[in-house]
Amino acid sequence: MKFIVITLCVLLSKAMSEQTYSSDVKILTPEESLKAISAAIQGESTKLAEETGRSVPPDNGGNYGDLIHRYRENRDRLLLREVVVIRQLSSVEQDLQWTVSISGARVSSVRVLNFGRERAYGLRIDVAGGDVQAIIRIPPLYDPRIMIEIYGY
Repeated sequence: MKFIVITLCVLLSKAMSEQTYSSDVKILTPEESLKAISAAIQGESTKLAEETGRSVPPDNGGNYGDLIHRYRENRDRLLLREVVVIRQLSSVEQDLQWTVSISGARVSSVRVLNFGRERAYGLRIDVAGGDVQAIIRIPPLYDPRIMIEIYGY
C-alpha cells in the first residue's frame, strides 16, 4: 500500500528550529491492529474513540471520524501538520498507523481531522513526550484525506 504524505507546515518558530522529526505510515495486519487498539503503553497519554468496535459507525454528519487528544494551551505552537492520502483503495476495512517523533519537543495536543466527502475514523491517539501514534480506521473503498496536526512546545 502506498501513501502520499504531504508536510504542510513544520517547526514554525525559531525556538523550534533545533527540532527534527521523522514520521511513518503503515497499514496494520488484523493482529497488529487489535494489539495497537487495546494496548496501554506505560508513560503515555491516550485518547480513545468512543466506539472501537471492528466496524466503522454510520456517518451522521458533523465531525464524524475526527479525534482530538487534549485541547491546545496558550503556550502551544503548531509543530507539524501532515496530510495523508491513500493511493489505492481497498475492498476491506483497514487500520492505518501514523507515527511521528519530534526530537526536543513536548507534544501537548494532537488533532486527527478529516476533510473531504469520504472520512476515516480516528480510533486512538497516544502521546509520550515528542512521540505520537495515531490509529485510524479506513472503511472499504473509501479515499479519505486525513490531516494530522501536532501542537506543543
